Amino acid sequence: MIPSPTVTIFMTAYNASRYIEEAIQSLVQQTYTDFELLIVDDGSTDNTHELILSFNDTRIRVIQNDKNEGLIYSRNIALAEAKGRYLAIIDSDDIALPDRLELQVNEFKRRDSLALLGTPAYHIDQHSKRTKKILEVPSGADIVACKLLFYNTFVHSSVMMKTSIFRSIGGYRNYRFAQDYDLMIRISHGYEVDNLQTPLVEYRTHDSNISSMHSSEQASYLQSIKFAQLDELEIPQKAEYVRMLLHHPSSTVYNIPDYQSFIILLINKNKDLGVYPENTFEKILFDLWYEVLLYKGKRHAIIQLFDVPMFFIKNIELKQLRRILKLSIKSFVRPKIEKNENS
Repeated sequence: MIPSPTVTIFMTAYNASRYIEEAIQSLVQQTYTDFELLIVDDGSTDNTHELILSFNDTRIRVIQNDKNEGLIYSRNIALAEAKGRYLAIIDSDDIALPDRLELQVNEFKRRDSLALLGTPAYHIDQHSKRTKKILEVPSGADIVACKLLFYNTFVHSSVMMKTSIFRSIGGYRNYRFAQDYDLMIRISHGYEVDNLQTPLVEYRTHDSNISSMHSSEQASYLQSIKFAQLDELEIPQKAEYVRMLLHHPSSTVYNIPDYQSFIILLINKNKDLGVYPENTFEKILFDLWYEVLLYKGKRHAIIQLFDVPMFFIKNIELKQLRRILKLSIKSFVRPKIEKNENS
């Protein structure tokens, strides 16, 4: 009997002939070799299947859908077919750095409680050239879990997870164009999730990316995810709450009292329910409060920073204090200068 590989690298592909050879090449050249590469060809009508078969590597296993079933259906094939203890995700247009698997497997071996691990990513263009952009992600298990309330803290093509946990929560759900975000949230609520600090993949943007083609639909599913997160905290499903979670304060119409009441509600509900690690959650909410004052507080920002119960002395950083003090002084002095110039 052939022993199961330690890692199943899982890739779905649909009409991916433009980039899939480069993606596969980056995987068969990994420094860590105990893996299978499971590729689901989701009914491609170009030569994707032929390109996959051109690789003479026994670690590659291909499943071909009779027709295009869609991303969620194809990704959930891993529930039954993955043989590895760990499931490493990569999209057919992205590239894995040579030591990606090795470094992630080593981290799992070092941290038995870890369920899911991602990394930052270098950004590449349609010609596989690196730009100056890096897709940064937070690190530290508590920080990563808390920030999932606001945005997806993972680059999907960088994620490795325990296959048993992926199966136990039922895989991807029907949140089209946001199913990966929903998956990360559900895993984080029962298990430890984190990111390494070193980029281990190259993430490609081009005109066929989901975020480029389906931005309006994606926004609708993101709203559904936010409503579910508010439900977990037993907070009413209000559109303004969703917007305050998803958007930077500089781009919203909500004022300081709106944010203050919402942040206090989040703090109190989390204290009652324990959904997020309390100290880390309060630090992240303080940082949100700081950003609100920075963009909406003007001359009163320094006073409102210390406005009980919003001010937590343990959470403020010296650079934050300096910046908001400078803003308050500048906003206070400018009207006087303008008044003198006009008199």
